[in-house]
Amino acid sequence: MDYKQRLLCILLCISFILTACDKSKEIGLRLLTEAEILIETSPDSALLLLDSVPYPKILDDEAYHNYILLKTRAKDKCYKSIVDDTLIYESKNYFLGKNDLRKQVLASLYSGRVQHENKLLKDAMISYLETEKRAEHLDEDAIKGLIQSLVGELYYHQEVFEESISRYKKATKYFNNAGEHRNEVLSLNMVGCSFFSKDEKDSANIYYNQALELAGIYNLPEDQVDIRINMANLLRRKGDFDTAKSDLRQAIPYVSDSAKYSIIYYNLATIFREQQNNDSTSYYANEALGFLNDNDEKNSALLSKIYSLLSVTEENRNNYKHALTEERNSSKYLRSYQLMNMDQAILDVQKKYNFELVQNANNKLVIQQQQNVVIILVLALGVIIAMFLYYRKSTINKKERLEGEQKIYQLKELARKYEDENTENKVTFRNVLLKQFDIMKKAALVDGYLRDDEKKQNEKLLRKFNEIVYGKEGLDWNLLYQSMNELHNKFFDHLRNAYPQLDESEFRICCLSYANFSNTEIGMIMKLSLNTIQTRKTIIRRKVGIKGYGNMNDYFNEKLGII
Repeated sequence: MDYKQRLLCILLCISFILTACDKSKEIGLRLLTEAEILIETSPDSALLLLDSVPYPKILDDEAYHNYILLKTRAKDKCYKSIVDDTLIYESKNYFLGKNDLRKQVLASLYSGRVQHENKLLKDAMISYLETEKRAEHLDEDAIKGLIQSLVGELYYHQEVFEESISRYKKATKYFNNAGEHRNEVLSLNMVGCSFFSKDEKDSANIYYNQALELAGIYNLPEDQVDIRINMANLLRRKGDFDTAKSDLRQAIPYVSDSAKYSIIYYNLATIFREQQNNDSTSYYANEALGFLNDNDEKNSALLSKIYSLLSVTEENRNNYKHALTEERNSSKYLRSYQLMNMDQAILDVQKKYNFELVQNANNKLVIQQQQNVVIILVLALGVIIAMFLYYRKSTINKKERLEGEQKIYQLKELARKYEDENTENKVTFRNVLLKQFDIMKKAALVDGYLRDDEKKQNEKLLRKFNEIVYGKEGLDWNLLYQSMNELHNKFFDHLRNAYPQLDESEFRICCLSYANFSNTEIGMIMKLSLNTIQTRKTIIRRKVGIKGYGNMNDYFNEKLGII
């Protein structure tokens, strides 16, 4: 394989690597675009697309941070844990330095959501309030509504109900303007819950009914179930047991989840217990149990409450043995619930630790991949440079060999002409110069070297030629000028007096040209290239006043008065 084929292979390898990287980036950018389109209407599909992005780290900075933001949003909308999505903090800082208000607001908002999920409530509140201020100039009511509802949620859990009511009311208006009707219903429901927690039952009832009406209009069955359960609890507190039971029974047709059935029947059992109706209490409590799996740890708290209710019912019947059994079951599930919470806390810590390990491993892998790419590129570049230098050296050697062969031919030709002219025993400036140049001896030495050097494929031919032809003492130009004067009516003296602006090399070229040496022969004698001789003659013509490409000899004969 010659150097050209090797160079082609290297270029193809580099092209393949760069194309692969560009292809991964292209796929990643396409998936990001599709995910951004789907994130509001189908966040689960958007999340699947984002999980398919190959090597997010190779994306440019803007695309990478957009990927982090979209993934955090998609996970949150799919009700998946975002506790470990702390990379959103870096994305927030990135977008704050860019001129994109919408992404600044979203990155700031979801930074608060991650802090909220990590129970960093003070930090979450600061993030939400900062986001609220930034969103003032953003014309997107859906995002503004989400900000208000999240701030309201924080206030609600801190039992600052006046603020939670205010925030949820603002959220309701924003969601209504944006056409986000489910979020509007949820916000109205939370206004009712806030009033209920303040023990303002009439106000709570007003907002529950508004939420229930909208849930019916917009066909939100699951939300109707939650609202009716809340209304039933409110009515039970007010002592309106019959209406409370009616609301719970009206919720049953809209239920699609077995756990929700159990909650409704448990609430019915609770109402009957307060009415001292032990049979109905026992019936509905057992109905509630029928919808739960005894091994379902997620519902252990509800199971504990149901068994506790059954225990009280059996105690009211003076059936103390059964009451003790039910109390033991209640205690068992209560312990299970407590252990589950402890395990969950440990699991959260372990998950966070594992996430950091995986993240570090991924970072190391990405760095290693980048290092490998850099190493490959450096090696490829090194090979390319080496091959370029080799090619350049080969080209120079080839050029020098050709130049050496041309010079040898020219030297031989000059020697042949000298030999032919010398047979006539004419004394000419040409013969005088070539004799002093020792043309015959030099031609013989070069010819002998060429025969020996053919075995070396003419390596260093030009260097050897220069050593032979120009290595010894040069021409005695003062002596040659005297010969020029003697043979050509003091041509040199006339030339020097008439054109003192010419330099030494230009005087020599004029003398050689006047003696009918060709440009090639002048270059051979003066160790100059043909192009240089031609350029110098052009300069001489300009200096002495020869127009165009007029004959130099005729011009000098006329101007210098030489016959």
